[in-house]
Amino acid sequence: MIGEIIPTSTKQKQIKLLSPGAEILERLPSVKSHISFLPFLNYLKEKLDGTSGTRADFYRYLIKKIDSDPALLQQVQNVEQLAEHEELLEFLSTAIFPVVSNEEQSNFTLSVPYQFNIFSYSKLFRTLFIDAEEEHLQLPAEISEEHLRQVQCAMIYNHVLDKYYGIQLNECPELVFPVTDAKTGMKRFYRMRYDRRFIDLQLTGKLPLIQDCAVCLNTFRIMDLEHQLKTMPLHLFEAEGFAVWIAEDITLTESLEGIKKILLRQNEHDTDNIDERILTSTKFGETQLIEIIRD
Repeated sequence: MIGEIIPTSTKQKQIKLLSPGAEILERLPSVKSHISFLPFLNYLKEKLDGTSGTRADFYRYLIKKIDSDPALLQQVQNVEQLAEHEELLEFLSTAIFPVVSNEEQSNFTLSVPYQFNIFSYSKLFRTLFIDAEEEHLQLPAEISEEHLRQVQCAMIYNHVLDKYYGIQLNECPELVFPVTDAKTGMKRFYRMRYDRRFIDLQLTGKLPLIQDCAVCLNTFRIMDLEHQLKTMPLHLFEAEGFAVWIAEDITLTESLEGIKKILLRQNEHDTDNIDERILTSTKFGETQLIEIIRD
């Protein structure tokens, strides 16, 4: 039974750490972080208590496999070492995502905690977000360095505030990737959802009083990022584990938002014409909505 959900082992391949570029990463605030399978192992052990059947057998298999290899219980110092555990990385995707999911529709990557460094990804993610030479994670030109900075800080502080202060931010900037479809020439939009369940965050210094920080306790928003970085510097924390980036197709939502903006810019006469086109196009679905944006 367990063999039905364990992927067939493939030939060992080189595993590399891909990033948008060292010069970008060096300018972004970050916490000290390491790849580790220990938080994932602890997660499996917790989930096992409420799991039964084939999935429980699979969890036990993974727990035994990780527990039996001392190297997997240590922080990964060199990502190339992961090539020795390619089979485990295949198992991870099977455990994290539904067993019955279509591989061609799986759109995810694993990354170093709270960094834009990725090391294992699905075929679809590679096609959409990695260059042809498989050397770099491609960031759209539309995304500024300042926005990346805000996204990264929000992810880290959301974890810190949740774990140490019992607060969750109400507003976090998102990463939305526009990607041009090679076959149709139309743009599709993907929102990157960050899953931190397999990240363990540790305090390495003294926590500041939340009242001294730039977090509004009424709205649960960071009001001044620069002040927040000074009063709660990121070197106070260290992370280990791995994150999961999941790319969600939000083309229809983005297209509708684009149409709303067009409507707001038109005078009353033009708005009537656009309304007719929208009503007609919605009968045929998403593609026609995208065509309106292109026009």
